[in-house]
Amino acid sequence: MLVTVRFFGDLREYIKKRWLTVEVPESTSVRDLILRVEKDLDLSLSDKLMDKDEVNPRFKILVNGTNILHMKGLETRLGDRYSVTIIPTAGGG
Repeated sequence: MLVTVRFFGDLREYIKKRWLTVEVPESTSVRDLILRVEKDLDLSLSDKLMDKDEVNPRFKILVNGTNILHMKGLETRLGDRYSVTIIPTAGGG
């Protein structure tokens, strides 16, 4: 199945891509997808996006527009043609 991953903010600069399409097996989780993209791009993406078994609070991960914190977190399962969006949270003062 195909999943589109979109990157925003400084993550886009780190990855040097705005988006990519990844072919993954059935029942792939968001965690599996992050590890797959990390391996494909040879970057330490999981260190940035994951804090143990949770999403690093510096990022929001959306699956088809819904924050995975309102789903099953990193264990949220993906389907064919799903869209995953990774956004750094804004900070300010």
